[in-house]
Amino acid sequence: MKPVIKIQGACLRPVTDEDEAACLALLRKPDVRRYLCDDRVLSGPDMRNMFAQSAAQDRDGLGLWMIENRECGCLGLAGLTPVGEPLHNLAAMRGGVEPVIAVDPALWGRGIARQSLAALVHYAELELHLGALVAAVDAPNAASHRLLEACGFRRNGEARGKAYDLLLYKRPISGPRLAQIAP
Repeated sequence: MKPVIKIQGACLRPVTDEDEAACLALLRKPDVRRYLCDDRVLSGPDMRNMFAQSAAQDRDGLGLWMIENRECGCLGLAGLTPVGEPLHNLAAMRGGVEPVIAVDPALWGRGIARQSLAALVHYAELELHLGALVAAVDAPNAASHRLLEACGFRRNGEARGKAYDLLLYKRPISGPRLAQIAP
C-alpha cells in the first residue's frame, strides 16, 4: 500500500476513484498534456485505465498520488510507474521505474513539482529500496529537464518519441546525493 507522503504545505496521497474527474481535468489542460500526454486529450476510459494500472501497482508501492493541500485541494498528480511500451525495450530504461509529475499550470513556479519529485526519490530509496529512477522527457520540455537535473538526474541517452525526440535520464539513489534534495 502506498503511504501518504508529506511535503512543505501539501501532501501526496494515493489516488482514489473519486479523484478521476480532477485528474482528467488536469491532464486535459493544454500546457500539461503537451508533453505528458503527447498532446492527446485523454478520455474518461483512458483515465479509468490509468487508475486501474495504479491500483495494480499499489502492492509494489508504485502508482499515482494526488498532490493536494487544504486550501487549494488538487495541486497536481505524481507517480512512480514501471517503464512501459515502447521505452522498456531501450537498455537505458529497461526494468526501470519512472517518476511522473503534473502540476496545475496556475501553480507553476512555486516549487511543488520539485518538492514532489524529491519526496518520490526519498520514498523510492527508503521504502522501495530502488537503486535508481529513470526518466524520458520530450526534448523541448525545458522545465522538466531543469526539474530532473535539480533533483540529481543526469542525461543517459536519447531515443525517438511519438511526438518529439526524447532525452533519457537516470538518477542513482544513494544517501549522500539524496540529502541534497530531501523535502
